[in-house]
Amino acid sequence: MYVVKASGRRERFSRAKVERTLRRAGAGRKLAAEIARRVEEEARDGITTSELYRRIMEMLESHPGVAQRYSLKKAIMRLGPSGYPFETYLARVLQEYGYSTQLRVKLRGECVTHEVDIIAARGRRRAMVEVKFHNSPGTYIDLKEAMYTYARFLDTRRRNSFTEAWLSCNTRTSPQAREYAECVGLRLLCWKYPPGRGLERLIDGRKLYPITALRGVDGGVVGAFSRAGYMLIKDLLDVPPARLADATGLPRQKLERLVELAREAVA
Repeated sequence: MYVVKASGRRERFSRAKVERTLRRAGAGRKLAAEIARRVEEEARDGITTSELYRRIMEMLESHPGVAQRYSLKKAIMRLGPSGYPFETYLARVLQEYGYSTQLRVKLRGECVTHEVDIIAARGRRRAMVEVKFHNSPGTYIDLKEAMYTYARFLDTRRRNSFTEAWLSCNTRTSPQAREYAECVGLRLLCWKYPPGRGLERLIDGRKLYPITALRGVDGGVVGAFSRAGYMLIKDLLDVPPARLADATGLPRQKLERLVELAREAVA
């Protein structure tokens, strides 16, 4: 039996893969095995990944915490349609790994002025980070974007003491982009790349789930939290409600409901 991915590519259905993703989202061994078995029984040849996702989410209805963590990729998509909230979210993820960050900084290069999405610094490392946000699954970072990013790095590095350049996105990378990046030393941080150290692993590793993994988070809430710099579910639990209210301008009652959902998500 084959599954059709968002890119149109067909992939053999893997019950073990369904179990692994559920376990990564916090499902117990028994629950993950049961859902994977039911999905395999109900699926048909040619089923799309979006149909599989919808059915799994229905099965997780009585397990809200697992459901919210399982929907990580969709949750990141909901940070759109503009790329600014994703940039803010990525900066928060990097902060949790010990980087100091600056967002959307205008810098003079050797030839022209650039707006750098993120400057990330840790120890002697100072990275220029180009961030790409895609609203549709199946969209890739391509060779042109990799070359564009490295060209900007070459123009800005001397004046701004950059030691490295990164290109990050919420989707995957093309083989050509990976080949070029490896050749010139451009670091890619995207979905499932580098293998075993991709964006999803950074997020899962420290449970840095975005607020959009919670039910009822609309564009207005995302915008308010992005402007305040609080993009993680853990921010709802770590930051006092009064400070969140002041920073976001959201009603206290709405924030209290979001805090309640955040507690469910980490349970």
